[in-house]
Amino acid sequence: MIIGIDASRAGKLQKTGTEWYSYFLIEELKKLPTSHGFVLYSSEPLTGELGQLPGNFENLVLAWPPSLLWTQARLSAAAFARPPDRLFVPSHALPFFSRAKTVVTVHDVGFMRYPDMYSFLDLSYHRLSVSFASRFAHRIICPSEFTKRELITFFSTPPEKIRVVPHGAPQYDQPTAPNTSDVAVQPTVFFVGRLEKKKNILGLLMALVLLRRTHPDLKLVLAGKPGFGFAEIKTFIENNGLRKTVEIKRYISEAEKILLYQRAVIFGFPSFYEGFGLPILEAQFFGCPVLTSDFGATKEIAGLGAYLVDPKSPESIAEGLTTLLRDRSLRKKLILSGRENLKRFSWTRTAQATLKVLEE
Repeated sequence: MIIGIDASRAGKLQKTGTEWYSYFLIEELKKLPTSHGFVLYSSEPLTGELGQLPGNFENLVLAWPPSLLWTQARLSAAAFARPPDRLFVPSHALPFFSRAKTVVTVHDVGFMRYPDMYSFLDLSYHRLSVSFASRFAHRIICPSEFTKRELITFFSTPPEKIRVVPHGAPQYDQPTAPNTSDVAVQPTVFFVGRLEKKKNILGLLMALVLLRRTHPDLKLVLAGKPGFGFAEIKTFIENNGLRKTVEIKRYISEAEKILLYQRAVIFGFPSFYEGFGLPILEAQFFGCPVLTSDFGATKEIAGLGAYLVDPKSPESIAEGLTTLLRDRSLRKKLILSGRENLKRFSWTRTAQATLKVLEE
């Protein structure tokens, strides 16, 4: 059987959640003993480890000078003219034209629950893409039970078409150093992810304002690519005198991200909506106590290794931060529980389960 995979996102230099998912999954699929052949479709030649392919893999470069519509124009043409037996797209945008049996991963449908947190174009694109995938994909992979329920609720997707395959735990070659944060020196809260309204950055900032009197030295580091609502975030920082308290880092290297996890006293991730939440597992991997939302997939993925708050309440977020800052034993307990929670997740198992879906 020939399995075609959209590797366009995996090959990006600056990766976020979906890109890392694609990358790690392809890397693990390479290691599996199988007689299947794999074709990795990309708009540019794959480089680095991703470009080092075993004998049953090939990289088919589908050049496409425009920056838009690569999936619907170029990948569609390839999948129609020379269809593989299976076409797997690790994000929700299936080609409209394909003669292959298709499998797609739908990571979340937050745009349905919080439409006001998306631009008109993004909202329209996501609705159309997931609606099309829900109707025409042969199988849909969801990273959590929560996303499966949401897909059924909003798109009436047949449950028998959906398979839940969680993402894996972080993979790093270097050993994990212990978290070296000390609240008596300079307490730092760290956030990594897209800087947008859906991630509830404003809620985190409002909580910071509430803690001014009790924790005047508390610092917040925001790392990630600006998204919808970023201008509002910057305005709030300016209007509330938080320029010296909040540090914004756009895209950061893996090495810098690791240091921030290890030096932060809390990983603050009170997102309104997540389909999985890879940063939670990263924080647990590096021994950084996690504060996250009591709604959706974050609660499901974090297990017992996180302090849960109401994302709609800045007071709840502030109370959670205060509790973790003051209670060192609780922080240690969450670190230990987080490391235990990581045992539930493995990229090897993710790849094995994904291949099983493709073989169905």
